[in-house]
Amino acid sequence: MKKNVLLLFVMIVMSFNTIDCFVYAKTAESISSEPEYYAISKVGIYTATLHHNNSISVEHTINITHDVGETSFSEAHAHTEDFSNMPYIKEDSFMIPVKQSVDAEIKFREIMQKEYSNMTKEQSISLAENHCKEIAEREKQTNTQQSIFVKNKENNTVTISFQGNNIIFYKDKKEAFVNGYHMGLYALPDITDNDVYLCEKDFNSIFGCSCYYNKNKEKAITWTFDSYGENNYILARHCEPIIHQETFRISTEYGGTLFYKNNYGNKENEKSIRVYEKNNHMMIAINDISLLKENNQNMETKWNSQNGTVILQFWYDMAKDIVFTKDNNKMLVNGTQIEMEEAAEIKDNRMYIPITALFEILEIPEQNIVWLEQGKNVKITYGKNRKSWAI
Repeated sequence: MKKNVLLLFVMIVMSFNTIDCFVYAKTAESISSEPEYYAISKVGIYTATLHHNNSISVEHTINITHDVGETSFSEAHAHTEDFSNMPYIKEDSFMIPVKQSVDAEIKFREIMQKEYSNMTKEQSISLAENHCKEIAEREKQTNTQQSIFVKNKENNTVTISFQGNNIIFYKDKKEAFVNGYHMGLYALPDITDNDVYLCEKDFNSIFGCSCYYNKNKEKAITWTFDSYGENNYILARHCEPIIHQETFRISTEYGGTLFYKNNYGNKENEKSIRVYEKNNHMMIAINDISLLKENNQNMETKWNSQNGTVILQFWYDMAKDIVFTKDNNKMLVNGTQIEMEEAAEIKDNRMYIPITALFEILEIPEQNIVWLEQGKNVKITYGKNRKSWAI
């Protein structure tokens, strides 16, 4: 019941836009078993808004849900966060300060953990009547820095460490190491003297966030933080490699068919895919590449009709920008020119490329590619190191 109340509250506050994750700071088990205490869950929601005058504000909404038996009620209060490092807009994306955001959340959680975990009924009602203003005031009075920011000029890296997490960013690479695991970034981070700014897509990969337009038609972004452990520490999402392979068979029959099954069962499924044979080479529509990519890969396609190019971008599991040009048999992969078996071509208002170029981009080993009929029927095994969130 508590969870339903929280979900309803967030949906109302965010104008029916959902967010990716919630933070729960649970009280000790003994509290919930004693009738004279309220069981309390705390949620901190951060929202940056780009206003029509191009200014940006950050609000911290504190929601406290009180559970007593089958009865629940919720109180909330939103206050403006005085970030010294404010988010900003770059290329139509919010850039969010990592250290500043983490420090604000650690400060909030410490206050809640120390002062608002064991509350009597009277204290809980008093807190609710004040609409969480007391917590907001305590946040403003607490100025201690909670994370460690270390620059390494020799390696051009910055490390942000907090509550058992270590995140390494590179000044000139779209890469990061989150708790020891590699992550491809969507865009280069902006590194300053005391913080690292991530675009909204990369911040979402590590912490979770959601972009939307509010009721005033202003662009906004909302984020919360995952938790772990008895001390309710912040969890930076990281990836651990696991064995998870899938087998695909791609055929030009029936206008293009994808047959697939994963290691969860032997049942073969099928779906349509736009492929055709040309000079004993299989061509695939760029729009259908998403049918073959792994779930842990984010992909985005950008078209430029004026110069006949398509930019295919992968991030999270790897960071690759690939440029294809109409009637050109060379692709650019992170700036390096690579020759393809056939030139990219437009057919039925879609760009097609040789499927072997895709195999090279996805780094599928040759031994995992078996041609049953050259240019018409191929079997691939893919995903030898698929990754998933270790939460």
